[in-house]
Amino acid sequence: MKQFIPAPLRLQARLLQRHWRDRRQGHWARFARPSQARLGGAPPGTSPPFQHQWDLVQPVPATQHSAQKIRNLAIALQRLNNVIIQPGQLLSFWHLVGPPTRRRGYGEARGIVGDRLRSDIGGGLCQLSGMLYWLGLQAGMTVIERHPHSQDIYDDQSRYAPLGSDATVVYGYKDLRLANRLAVPLSMRFELESQVRAQAPAQEPSQTPFLRLSLWAPRRLARQEVIFERDVFPQDGFGDGFVSDWEGEFGAELGGRADDAWGSRATGIWVRTLRCGSGQGRVQAPEIVDETFYRQYR
Repeated sequence: MKQFIPAPLRLQARLLQRHWRDRRQGHWARFARPSQARLGGAPPGTSPPFQHQWDLVQPVPATQHSAQKIRNLAIALQRLNNVIIQPGQLLSFWHLVGPPTRRRGYGEARGIVGDRLRSDIGGGLCQLSGMLYWLGLQAGMTVIERHPHSQDIYDDQSRYAPLGSDATVVYGYKDLRLANRLAVPLSMRFELESQVRAQAPAQEPSQTPFLRLSLWAPRRLARQEVIFERDVFPQDGFGDGFVSDWEGEFGAELGGRADDAWGSRATGIWVRTLRCGSGQGRVQAPEIVDETFYRQYR
């Protein structure tokens, strides 16, 4: 039945459904809003002044759509930069970014659409939402809504972030929402940077684009450790054990063989996300944040 309803009508129906649910559940009044943003610089001197906490840095992978992806990222991060999330408020990716349309300057870049890798309007924004998700976990925020990608399109040589740190977003359908249940406000700042990468002597150095996400708060926060444990599911049985990514150190072993983390025998990878906090001078027991199965992209 759905295939007979035009896509714009389906989207409007989903947006109305979400809006009604957000009003009923009291989320609408708790959203951090673009009007609270301090664009163009670090969060300025509110009382007390905000302090820089730590950064996440990721390269923007090179594809045939990289130039348009960077343009899409630049448009979206203007809406996300330095938005202040007060205690009790919710950060909603789409509530801040808004619809990714051509009229607003977005173009086609790579994304997973209908389980296939292809170009789509606003493609590439999932890198922003994934970084927000990972930084939110480190900061101790509570995950209200997060959707993983259905498939893993990278191997461990091309992967730029730990498997399990992703958060796919689809306007009207899939959002990233994080609650600030800390006692202090939080603010995040994105920057697009370029880094010169040396090539062979006969070649010119190339510019590699990077995304930097910084966390800001009025006082020093304890950075929580986030662990991504992976178990491979080959065709003839279960994997040999968990392989962990400790804050991006890919391939470290936890009882399994690192060379089994990716291979032709694997049909998918099960990822368990753990968060280890500390309080009153003691390390707390790990919290299981998420468990996701990623199918191998074919």
